[in-house]
Amino acid sequence: QDVPIGALEALTGVLGHLAGEDLVILPRTPRVVGGRGTWVVTPASVLGVGDRAMALWVDGPGAGVVAVIAFDEIAAIVDRTILLLGRLEVIGAGRSIVVRYNTVGRHLVRNALAEARRSFWPPALPPAVEGIRPEQLPHKWKALLHSSDVLPHGPDGLLVAAGALGDPRALRNGVAALSSTELLIATEPTTAGESGHYGVDLVVVPRPRLTALTTAPSAVIATVDVAGRPVQVPIEVSPSLAAAIEATLVPAVADPVVPAVAG
Repeated sequence: QDVPIGALEALTGVLGHLAGEDLVILPRTPRVVGGRGTWVVTPASVLGVGDRAMALWVDGPGAGVVAVIAFDEIAAIVDRTILLLGRLEVIGAGRSIVVRYNTVGRHLVRNALAEARRSFWPPALPPAVEGIRPEQLPHKWKALLHSSDVLPHGPDGLLVAAGALGDPRALRNGVAALSSTELLIATEPTTAGESGHYGVDLVVVPRPRLTALTTAPSAVIATVDVAGRPVQVPIEVSPSLAAAIEATLVPAVADPVVPAVAG
């Protein structure tokens, strides 16, 4: 009964059968934008996640489905959280789905994305190079690397790189990891004041579609093959994290070891 009228019918029309756990309901919400206290009201919307695709329905005078992205067209998932504010962007080839949500419901968003992240297949394994153990990192980053945000399918080997986390002045500092199915880069958001310390920008890239990983002094660029089309995903990082990714993760991406898959 919480689903806006017309949303379920429209979403099932493009995604097929949906259960309650396949829907994330985002109510109509007032927000402050800009620096002068200007208010806007975002319309109610519903994110639906099916077996092979996800779609966003938005309420309003022309209510309907505004975007559909198949799982095999996902180039990256970008999830930013700062205190109670969350912003999710699913980047596809030529289109994106963007939703803003209250992080009290973070588990609902994470559960909805699990099906899409399970589609990042077949797995690969990083070569035998030594990375950082999560236990060596400050609590914030150690906890993240052990969480279901980074390991959505349970325990998995991680090749980890980290920036100079002891430098409080560094912007976009954080960690990066390569698992059997994903490249993950997590940094502190750049915000006014120190609220960024209470948040994380998490970028998830499907490793089977990752064709190249390059670095610049303050950025990483992941090139992803989406249905034969290269999509570049730029990720702003601190210089120290960029250097760590260049030394540890770039060689692993360039020379992957793909295990045999039973069956």
